[in-house]
Amino acid sequence: MQQMERLIAQSETLIKEDIDKLQRLAKEFEAELATLGTRVDNLEGRVAFLEDHQFSTTTTLRGEVIISPAVAFGSRTKADSDDSLDDQVTLSYRTRLNLNTSFTGKDRLKVRFILVVKLISQEVPVVI
Repeated sequence: MQQMERLIAQSETLIKEDIDKLQRLAKEFEAELATLGTRVDNLEGRVAFLEDHQFSTTTTLRGEVIISPAVAFGSRTKADSDDSLDDQVTLSYRTRLNLNTSFTGKDRLKVRFILVVKLISQEVPVVI
């Protein structure tokens, strides 16, 4: 019917038989069309409710990486042993990622991922 009204408004020619067919079909399926209209209205209401009550679609990502190289050297020996403590190089790093999300605007969900790695290389010659 809306299509028919649009065509009439645009002054396009409609055959009387087409108008009669559309009116007959609209009357024949009136109950089904009303049911579909109600279902569409209910779905529109549910979608509007979900859109109004959804959590923030914005999640912020913050991260940091800390790298720490260290060198220990000297001619000391281990306690209770004659084994010498040779030069030793250590490289440590920590990576931290934070994902911050809000559901209502008054709260915050924080998800944090942390990776800590310590690499040790023994008996590395140090050039001074």
